[in-house]
Amino acid sequence: MLKALGESPSFGGQNYLAVKLLLALGVRKGELLKATWQEFDLEGRTDACPVWQLSGNRTKTGEPLTIP
Repeated sequence: MLKALGESPSFGGQNYLAVKLLLALGVRKGELLKATWQEFDLEGRTDACPVWQLSGNRTKTGEPLTIP
């Protein structure tokens, strides 16, 4: 699928990257689109690796998520 999307001239580079992120992170489209830089710990200060802290008020289930 990724190969076909990457070769499609009408799909676009930003859409291709968004699909890759959605598949890699396993989050919903709305969660990814509404992400803010403040939610990301790219230095890995809160865990053993860089994480995305998604608060419960932004998830469908209402539970907070820590996404590596």
